[in-house]
Amino acid sequence: MGLKKQINLCWYALRNIQVYRGRTISILISISIIVGILSAVDFIREGINQDVDASLTFAPDVLIQGYNAGRVVPVKNLKIQEIEEIQGVHLVSPRVWGYLSAANNLYTMMGIEIGKYPIDTPELEFQIRSGRFLEENETIPVCVIGSGVAEASHAQVGSILLLTDIDNQEYEMEVIGIFSVASKIYTHDLILTDIQFSREFFNINQNYSTDLAVWLNPNLNDDSSEVIQKISDTIDDVKVIDKFTLRNLIHHTTNERAGYFTIIWTVMLIGSLLFAFTISSAISFEARKEIGLLKTLGFTTFDVLEIRMIEFTLTGFFASTLGIFAAIIYDFYLGAPILSDFMLGWSVLFPPFILPVRITFDSLLVAYGIGILPLVISTVVPAWKNAVTEPDEVLRGL
Repeated sequence: MGLKKQINLCWYALRNIQVYRGRTISILISISIIVGILSAVDFIREGINQDVDASLTFAPDVLIQGYNAGRVVPVKNLKIQEIEEIQGVHLVSPRVWGYLSAANNLYTMMGIEIGKYPIDTPELEFQIRSGRFLEENETIPVCVIGSGVAEASHAQVGSILLLTDIDNQEYEMEVIGIFSVASKIYTHDLILTDIQFSREFFNINQNYSTDLAVWLNPNLNDDSSEVIQKISDTIDDVKVIDKFTLRNLIHHTTNERAGYFTIIWTVMLIGSLLFAFTISSAISFEARKEIGLLKTLGFTTFDVLEIRMIEFTLTGFFASTLGIFAAIIYDFYLGAPILSDFMLGWSVLFPPFILPVRITFDSLLVAYGIGILPLVISTVVPAWKNAVTEPDEVLRGL
C-alpha cells in the first residue's frame, strides 16, 4: 500500500509539472544554464588536470635552470658533472628549446641529446605514428613532430619544414617521423630535433643549455626530496624545479581559472533560487482550490508537501540533465569556444586541437547536487505554506 501510494504521488507530481508548464519551463531554463556552465568548466578542468598528470611521464624528475639577478638564464653545461656526482642522480641531459611562430601558430622546438634522453618508455606511451625516431649522427637537419604540428602545417614524413629564426634566417628541416603521446597539451605543438641544430637555431652558446633535465634513481622512492634538496644546496646560481611542484602549480592555475566561472554561476544560482522561491510563493487561486480538494479527499499536509518536493526534485533533475548534455555538446562537439582559450591562457597560440575533456562521477554528482538540492531547499517554505491550507478556507469561496 505504501509503495503504491508513493507511485501515485509521483505520477501526480509529474502531472503538475505538465500543468504548470510556465513555471516548469522558467525553472528548467535557468537551472540548466547554471548547471551547463558549471559542467562545461568542470569537464575541461578535469581534462586539463588529467593531461598534466599524463605529461609527468614525459617530464624529467627535476629541471635545472640558470638563475641570475632573479631572472631565468641559460645554464652552464659545466654543472652537469657536478650534478652527476650527487648520490641518487641517475642521468643528466641538457636541453635547448624555445618557441617559434609559423603560419599563425606557436610551436615548441626542443633539441635533445639523441640516445641519452629517455623518451621511448612504456609509461610515456610514446608512439611513432609514421616514419622513425631521431638517430645519432644525422647528416642533415631532421626532426620528429607532434600530431598538432603535422596537422597545422600539413606535413608528412619526408616533408620539409621552413623555419625562420629571430634574425629572419631561414632553416630547412626534414620531417622523419610523426609521434603521439598520452599527453596532448604539452606535446601537441612539439618539434623534437638534435640539440646541435637547436643551438644554432636559437643562437645558444655551446657551453650553455636552456635547462638540464635530471632523472633520479628509480629506487629512491621517498628519498627523492632529499636528493632534490641536495642539488639545490650544492649547485650555485640555479633554480631547481621538481615535476610534482610543476604539476601542482599548473593544477592551481587551472583551478583558479575555473574558479572565476564559479562566481558567475553562483550569482546566477542565487538569482534563480530567488525566482523559484517567488513563483512558488505566489500561489494562484486554482492551485489553492486544488490543494483544498486534495485535503478534502483525504490527502494529509505531508502528502501535499511531498508532492511539491517531488515536483521540484524532478524539475531540478531534468534541468541538471539538460545542462549536462548541453555542456557535453559544447565541450566535445563544439570545441568549447572562448572557454578553451581562457582555460589554456589567452596569450598561447596552440595548433588547433580538441581540448582534453574528462567526465567524472564527482563532476556529475556536483552538477546534480547544484541543480536539485538548492532548488528543493529554496521551495520548502512556500511548499509548506501551500500544504497547510485548510480545505474549508478554499471551498468556502467556491
